[in-house]
Amino acid sequence: MQLRRRGGEPITVFLSAEEPAKSVQVAFTVAELLGGATPGAPSYEFRRRNQTADGTGAFSAWEAIAGTELFVTPA
Repeated sequence: MQLRRRGGEPITVFLSAEEPAKSVQVAFTVAELLGGATPGAPSYEFRRRNQTADGTGAFSAWEAIAGTELFVTPA
């Protein structure tokens, strides 16, 4: 899956049955802080794709979310 702040560079995170949970830090920019963003309920976007023995699938569309935890299911 990939995470990003709106319009920022995506951070790629690999999840698997052996490692189904990970913690990732997504930094704030000074402009976001000056614009009123708070670390308590950050907004970001994510997308996901499945990887199988046949290869990787296509990424889903970017979805927006606010908060400090994200739970995803396979695409």
